[in-house]
Amino acid sequence: AVSFNGTGTIAIRDSYNVTGITDNGTGDYTVNITTDFSSADYRFNINCGRGAAAAQVMNSDGPYTSDPTAGAFRLVTTDSGNVLTDAEYVSASFSGDQ
Repeated sequence: AVSFNGTGTIAIRDSYNVTGITDNGTGDYTVNITTDFSSADYRFNINCGRGAAAAQVMNSDGPYTSDPTAGAFRLVTTDSGNVLTDAEYVSASFSGDQ
């Protein structure tokens, strides 16, 4: 599980079993998992938001451009027009066999 700031220089706020986040470009992130799952068929949940300063609907989606692997998951955040946009708050959780 991870909570991170997805704007500017991305920074993890808090995490469990996550080694880091890769910034693949605007609104495009890869979560790198510390202890790999036994397969890529684990459950995931992702959420995002702009924060109080910029009240705007945001969406999160994944997997993005590649299937999940046992050790990584790629996700995106978009604005209400489905345009890739950095999000102030991004959270992702994963569960399965490790």
